Amino acid sequence: VPGSRFSYSSRFNWLDNVVEAATRESFRTLMVDRVLAPAALSRTLPGEERDSYAESLAGLAKPYRVDTSGAVVRSTYPPMALHSSSGLSSTVMDLARYSIALDDGRLLSPTALGKAFSPALSRTGQPLPYGSGWFTQVVGGERVVWHGSWWPDAYSGLLVKVPARRLALVLLGNSDALSSPQGGASNVLLFPIANAFLRTFGVGDAELRGTSLVAAALTAAARKERPKADSLLREALDCCAADLAS
Repeated sequence: VPGSRFSYSSRFNWLDNVVEAATRESFRTLMVDRVLAPAALSRTLPGEERDSYAESLAGLAKPYRVDTSGAVVRSTYPPMALHSSSGLSSTVMDLARYSIALDDGRLLSPTALGKAFSPALSRTGQPLPYGSGWFTQVVGGERVVWHGSWWPDAYSGLLVKVPARRLALVLLGNSDALSSPQGGASNVLLFPIANAFLRTFGVGDAELRGTSLVAAALTAAARKERPKADSLLREALDCCAADLAS
């Protein structure tokens, strides 16, 4: 039943036709004119279009994957067609500029940004993990918004913001290892580096202890280190079962 529960889907590309019909412009043109240009994202590739982006294309990171023997090997580039769901290739510095542009109001009005950062509500009035294009949750009494990227066997990334503090964490990887251990989790605390980032700045210290152990366990499990993963999970339950349950 719509509104009864949350499940993430990558079918955002269904919005392409909606946006183009409403504006009578191509999605790529809208992305360049309304996001890349006002935020000064000069090293962000808008899909497969290469004009004026030769310098950025030359620096495109090569993707890697871990094969069945555990060796790290070259992988293939994913499709780069631009959609509402995918197709932008960027840099850490450009994503930082994007975050600053959001904070400065160059991309969205305060009302629109507040709506994007606010959780949808279930039919029973409970907050769901997603707003409008952003995962959103409260950690230690503070709003944390974030989104990850994940193309299996190729790339992954993470952008975490604490809007009230104008804090942001930007991560990009040329493998899927930043996101694959979490398997699409909707809790930013299960990403080890994001967890450490929030702890460093004193956001939600108490509730981060248990989830940091679970995050490390997920990473160990993804590396086929089962004894280590089991040990970390037992430690998490021993220290923080109540926090994890909540």
